[in-house]
Amino acid sequence: MSRFDDHVHPWRVPLLVRIVRLTLVALVAVYLVSLLVRDTAGYDLVFEGVITVLALGLAAVLCLMRALLRREDRGVFALIGFGCLAYTAGNVAYVSHVQYLDPMPFPSAADIGWLGIYPFLVVAVILLGRSEVAGTQVGVWLDGLVGVLGVAAAGSALVLQTTLKNLSGDFTVLFVGAAYPLGDLLVLSMIVGVLTVRGRRPDRKWMALTCGLLVFVLADIIYMVRLSTDSYVQGTFLDALWMIGLALVSLSAWQPPTRHRIEEPAAGLGSLAVTIAASLSAVAVLVAASTVETPSYAVGLAGATLLAASARTVVAFHQLRHLVEARQLAGTDDLTGLSNRRAFTAFLDRTLETASPDRGFAVLLLDLDRFKEVNDLFGHQVGDRLLQEIGPRLSPILRPGDMLSRLGGDEFGFVLPGTDETAALQIGRRLCDALSPPFVLDDVASQITGSIGVALWPADSDNSEELFQCADVAMYTAKSHRSGVELYDVEHDADGRDRLAMAKQLRLAAEADQFVLHYQPKIDLRSGRLIGVEALVRWQHPEHGLLYPDVFVPIAEQTGTIRALTTKVLSTAIAQCGQWRLDGFVLTVAVNLSSSDLLSVHLVNDIALMLTRSRVPADLLQLEITETTLMLEPERAVATLHALHALGVTLSVDDYGTGFSSLSYLRDLPVQELKIDRTFITKLTEHSRDSAIVRSTVDLAHSLGIEVVAEGVENGDVMTLVRSFGCDLAQGYHICKPKPANELTAWLRTQPTQTDDTLFASITCADSSHALSPCSVLPAQPSVDDASPTLARS
Repeated sequence: MSRFDDHVHPWRVPLLVRIVRLTLVALVAVYLVSLLVRDTAGYDLVFEGVITVLALGLAAVLCLMRALLRREDRGVFALIGFGCLAYTAGNVAYVSHVQYLDPMPFPSAADIGWLGIYPFLVVAVILLGRSEVAGTQVGVWLDGLVGVLGVAAAGSALVLQTTLKNLSGDFTVLFVGAAYPLGDLLVLSMIVGVLTVRGRRPDRKWMALTCGLLVFVLADIIYMVRLSTDSYVQGTFLDALWMIGLALVSLSAWQPPTRHRIEEPAAGLGSLAVTIAASLSAVAVLVAASTVETPSYAVGLAGATLLAASARTVVAFHQLRHLVEARQLAGTDDLTGLSNRRAFTAFLDRTLETASPDRGFAVLLLDLDRFKEVNDLFGHQVGDRLLQEIGPRLSPILRPGDMLSRLGGDEFGFVLPGTDETAALQIGRRLCDALSPPFVLDDVASQITGSIGVALWPADSDNSEELFQCADVAMYTAKSHRSGVELYDVEHDADGRDRLAMAKQLRLAAEADQFVLHYQPKIDLRSGRLIGVEALVRWQHPEHGLLYPDVFVPIAEQTGTIRALTTKVLSTAIAQCGQWRLDGFVLTVAVNLSSSDLLSVHLVNDIALMLTRSRVPADLLQLEITETTLMLEPERAVATLHALHALGVTLSVDDYGTGFSSLSYLRDLPVQELKIDRTFITKLTEHSRDSAIVRSTVDLAHSLGIEVVAEGVENGDVMTLVRSFGCDLAQGYHICKPKPANELTAWLRTQPTQTDDTLFASITCADSSHALSPCSVLPAQPSVDDASPTLARS
């Protein structure tokens, strides 16, 4: 291997190569000048002999040096180099014979060398073209085939016929005489075919190679025509063409290499022009055959050209059909058959371009409410079928020219050309009404609602992207207000955009581990012991700092991310409960559930796996639910609660007293705890009615065997009152603020484990500074088996 192979930069040419190349150019220039200054044409030993042979030899040397010094296309240029050597040998034989044995017989040894170049050139062009057009489409290959056959048909009818007509003699004479035009036709056909298949503008290498071969073939054709008319004279510009052609071929070897390949070249105007020209030439041959004598092989090649062109036409039609189908599929949602987000955006842009101020349009964004509950309860297959029913439900409401698209998930977009504010709101309300009737899927009726945001052009924005964002903001306003349809309001834009941004960030917050838990202790009012904690989620937002649940939980419920949030809270709280057990503290941990959580078919199994993984007994986990949560889907919620009760989890009703639901669920549901809402506890010392409500609630709960928790205990007087009313447990700032797990663990280690009246008195006497007050901690029970935690109780 040459030392140049890996160390010479591809774009740099070695000095020796530059010297050889410059010498070749100089020899060609000298020959051309000699043609200009000669008095008469004719054979000259110096110019037609020595200079021509030297130039042809240097062309071979340049190609062979390219094969030796560069890896890329090494075999191709080795073949071209050997072909040039064969042609040079033919010239040497001719010069030697003319110099000493004039006249030259036909055929001779020179013909062997001259004909020897054609196989090398044909194979080299094929190899070089194949490396450049790997992976080409069938249609493009057919373009190349049509070009090859067309050139062969026209060439055989014009050149080959003329040449063979003037040949006479034995088989050897006829064979050698026909070999020249056949070789030229093959080279020309391969060049046309490869350039057609290649499908792009030739680079410098291909330009030089193509020009060189075309000049070489042109010289042969002119020579054969003149020879047939007995008008050929040596020492003219025709003799220079062979030298110039091979010089260009050799110079192509040292052009900067192409660093890219055409993986899927498409048929463009160039290949189309070649196909048309080749087809026309084939038709011309067939027409000429009807009036003048034309060789049968030329007619056959012309027919083959037209057959290949016909096949190319069939392929073109198939490609066109597939292109139309691909465009349709590119703009179609696979699940629903509606247009997709790409088509929606394109239609919106077109509408924006053609809209006039006196005839505006509206953009509506629809998001299905509580759709995730359908997936959780019935599975994604039912959810997909429901989405498929949305289009048939809503399409009849739209007018001709309106656009309905599924943008993704349970989100749908509408573009309503020629629509003002009044019409847009009317259509939006009709769309919401159309969703009201239940969707019957697998004999199960599922009722679902939607929230629609409306943005108007040009009132709200003159930009398609901003219009979409305005509709998105209005849609989230409709969700938060539960109003069905909302028009974009610039006064709420900042808040709406903040909510929209937060909704998008919520989806990534769990993966980024941005949710943290703080724990607020609960004490037993009878013994003064700390028996458990409530896990309260916080969002450690990278920009806004620590956010409380009232900021982001409603958004999570509206956007369907509440399940991911609850899963994160449950897994973290249960794992922390397990860690406290290992540290010697047995504490119950309470976690709030939403209606979406209760309707999930995976909730019970997920909790069982979390408890098993953290080796936590099921009765140390408390799940808090609200009255509103229970009343939204009572049958499903009740089934889930019974399954959780069977698992051994403690159930608690949170925020009791704030709803307007029936009290029957306290009788029928397996709840063990009831938490009186803080609105009745905080000002207990100020309002006698609050005292009456708390007393009656405690009596009712105790009569049903349910413990009562007073939440929101802010001072010692309230603590004394709720204890006197019979409340079993209490939590609030007077006892302890919510703290991160590590801070609460550190405080737990400082607390006594005994229980007495003095200890309870220290709790009730805590001042309003909210400092942590000492209380007893229930010690770990040695009877618990860590290896196989009890997940259910009888």
